[in-house]
Amino acid sequence: MEFYLFRHGETDWNRAGRMQGSVDVPLNSLGIEQAKSMCAYFDGLTAKFSDRAELVKSVVSSPLGRASATARIALRLSDPEAAAMRLDSRFAETNLGRAEGMSRDQMAEKFGEQAWLDWISLGPDSWTAKFAGGESKAEVRDRALAALRELTKENRPVWFIATHGGLLRRLLHHFHPELKIAIDVGNGSVFKFIFEGGTWSVSPHPVFEPT
Repeated sequence: MEFYLFRHGETDWNRAGRMQGSVDVPLNSLGIEQAKSMCAYFDGLTAKFSDRAELVKSVVSSPLGRASATARIALRLSDPEAAAMRLDSRFAETNLGRAEGMSRDQMAEKFGEQAWLDWISLGPDSWTAKFAGGESKAEVRDRALAALRELTKENRPVWFIATHGGLLRRLLHHFHPELKIAIDVGNGSVFKFIFEGGTWSVSPHPVFEPT
């Protein structure tokens, strides 16, 4: 069973270095182009589906518009197909609480430099890091893992999941705790997860990145 998890295209907040979290910020013009650049990669995978309805049943997205819009463009979904796409809030971006909308410097000023360092740190102690009113890294990891486990119970060989950078980093570092540097998850990048015999095989390297 193959899972293709991909980050949405760029938004203006991405470009400005503002923390989006659960705020529904739309794709900007570059983000739309990044989503379009994903089409050629996904065409080779979606060609396996002779029935478009079955393809749509294999697409899951965060309910945030920047993710669902990326899925619609990248997978060449028609408006009715996009409307039928499954939305799962467990694949939404981290709720950052009172830190949402802030830049790195604003966060450090508001919550202290140590809070920022705790947030970007790695290792077993980093999973409890969170901002006031928001989710911890562990909470995001656990809800995403639960959603993935549920999908493994459905008889579908391929899944396409539109999600976010923070959530993808949580999953990738969960499967690769040995990595001591942050995994880069660029806008429009695609990561492949394989589930076979009850075991996950996950590469920390993207299988596709926009040019």
